[in-house]
Amino acid sequence: MKLLLLSKILVLKLILMGISGGALYSQVQYLPHPDSRLWIEGSSNVNQFECVAREYNGDAIIRRDISGGVESLENDDQLSIRVEIHVEGFECGRSRMNRDLRNALKSSTFPTITFVFGNAVQSNSAPETNGAIRFEVSGILTVAGNSQNVTFELDGNFLDDGRIRVTGKKEIKMTDYDVEPPTGLFGLVRADNELTVHFDLYVLEENAN
Repeated sequence: MKLLLLSKILVLKLILMGISGGALYSQVQYLPHPDSRLWIEGSSNVNQFECVAREYNGDAIIRRDISGGVESLENDDQLSIRVEIHVEGFECGRSRMNRDLRNALKSSTFPTITFVFGNAVQSNSAPETNGAIRFEVSGILTVAGNSQNVTFELDGNFLDDGRIRVTGKKEIKMTDYDVEPPTGLFGLVRADNELTVHFDLYVLEENAN
């Protein structure tokens, strides 16, 4: 009876540790750092505008193969990333513009914009920052309840203080997500269909000091 119980405990431990096909995995979670910044830029028939995301959350989880003391990231199944942006948290500098953007993005029905990572490959193009590695990333972006496959480039840096910095941008069209570009002043001010999503994100290992 004791032997059977010990066997069950051992099996449970192996499952929790993520042993698969003889490989031993450790799981590391990374969370956003307060220095992060995420914003959108656009234009209208009268001006340009910028809206900063004040409320967002997300994480990145890496499962590292540590068999024999060697770490590797050999397949996309070992990396997961999810980011959620709260639409009500966008700050565009003017209360009326904030309201128009929230209405256009249907925030009462769809309160968040989400991005779910699909896969990544190292890019041949040069990164903008020295020491960075450029990747071409694909995933699913959901805006106002409509999901689209997207691809964009990002630059990643491992910083001396243990943080990881990720920068990049992605141009989107609002109508691709069934979003009508917002208007103001009885239609005299009309936002253009194109928006550029910018991100300058710092992430830190969850239990790091």
